Amino acid sequence: RRNVESETVKRQLYKLTSVESSFGFNTLAIVDGKPKTLNLKDFISEFVNFREKTLTRKIKFDLNKALEKAHILLGISVSVENIDAVIKTIKKSETLELAKKSLLAKKWRINKTNKLIKLIKSEKGGSFYTLSENQVTAILELRLQKLTAFGINEIETEIKKLSVLIKEYEKILKSKKELFNVIINELNKIKDKFSVKRRSKIIDAVLNYNIEETIQKEAVVITITHKGYIKRGSLSSLKIQKRGGKGKAGIKTRDEDYVVQIFTANSHTPILFFSTQGLVYKLKAWKIPQGSASSRGKTLFNLLPLKSHQSISSIMPLPDSESEWKKLY
Repeated sequence: RRNVESETVKRQLYKLTSVESSFGFNTLAIVDGKPKTLNLKDFISEFVNFREKTLTRKIKFDLNKALEKAHILLGISVSVENIDAVIKTIKKSETLELAKKSLLAKKWRINKTNKLIKLIKSEKGGSFYTLSENQVTAILELRLQKLTAFGINEIETEIKKLSVLIKEYEKILKSKKELFNVIINELNKIKDKFSVKRRSKIIDAVLNYNIEETIQKEAVVITITHKGYIKRGSLSSLKIQKRGGKGKAGIKTRDEDYVVQIFTANSHTPILFFSTQGLVYKLKAWKIPQGSASSRGKTLFNLLPLKSHQSISSIMPLPDSESEWKKLY
């Protein structure tokens, strides 16, 4: 449409339609056991701290499980290396408790197992090895047939795998950088699995436009009556009366009411209203209700915080630019 500012139309579309959408979210979260209002940066920071703590606990748990499993496998390796003596001790014992005490009391000669012990730093090597209670319990829980079926090579393969895991866990726990790399890799996997290519753009923009920015600048006519009725009309809707023409009524008034002031302004023009009590009120022209050519308009009591004993004695439009206001004094 002619004489319409494209920027104003764009802002109206952003403000009044779904061209631009904003989404609110609850910014209340539990931090250190207490509710706290957070901004987006705080949310991300708290999430990273949470993942750091939970991941540290998880890795410590996994490390302990790996060390425990490696410890049990070393015990089985010792028993396989001394299989005949172990079986003889078990068979000779009248009860499992006696068998357990006998296995715990003896120092077992090792050769191949010593090589495996070196893979696990928490274990002590040497020519002889004393089984722990957990190792003995695991050995006694195995059937003799399964115990004899174990091979040193098979155990070695499993312990080497555990050794790699243990070193990796210890490396992560010693370095915050490694821990954050794990978090980053986790998030990247989630992104690769669930993310959908963005169809819209995220840009730096003001989401909450001032309502005035959506009002088209146009020339208007302001009409005020003796009894305090006011209305706004578009200047373009008025036509010049030719010589001899009858013309149109510009406003419909009641008995004993008449027009006291008419002036033109811009829809963004600030208008000053001076009351009989010495108070001044300011109102933008676009906030004055629009009326038809013959309508009476709205009372000023609906637009300004006037009391029953007050009335408006004078009205003056200000220049659009604030820099020109000083010239009025």
